[in-house]
Amino acid sequence: MEAFREFLSTLPRLADRLMERLADALDEGTFDHNNADELRLAYKEAQQIALEKIEDEKLPYYGIVYGQVLWKCPQCGEETKGAYWEISNPITKERGMFRVRLIHELLAHGADDYSEPIVNLSEVQMGFDEHTWDAKKMLKVLDGLPVPPAAIQELQDMAAKQKQLVPAWAVGKGA
Repeated sequence: MEAFREFLSTLPRLADRLMERLADALDEGTFDHNNADELRLAYKEAQQIALEKIEDEKLPYYGIVYGQVLWKCPQCGEETKGAYWEISNPITKERGMFRVRLIHELLAHGADDYSEPIVNLSEVQMGFDEHTWDAKKMLKVLDGLPVPPAAIQELQDMAAKQKQLVPAWAVGKGA
């Protein structure tokens, strides 16, 4: 997953693009930041300009969903904000939600999956919850975009492997 990992690390974050545009507008003196109505209009204009620029570049981008959620990696101790990355295709408007922890595991540790304990209210471990990339969904989101062929190949290989796996609920049911 090295090529996909490299590609993922370069995705622009929509909020960063918005803030860049707002900072430019503030420097240009095109609105009064003390006036709520002007600020609201400037934000709307910045959003439109940022999205148009991303569409022109034909690059996927991401937004952080539930930004108030904080998660600390048990391996490296890095704190991460958000519960999900919503990765969007500006051409097809296809979107996919991917867990922040899964993104972190890939970018920081090179892992394409992780397992976390399931515990009850008494802190008794009841099992494990396995998480892995939804390669099929990611391929759908990236369809039609200039993605490095090696990254696409890695996702296609992962999707083929995932298709062969039997879901845990189907084990022993003749599936």
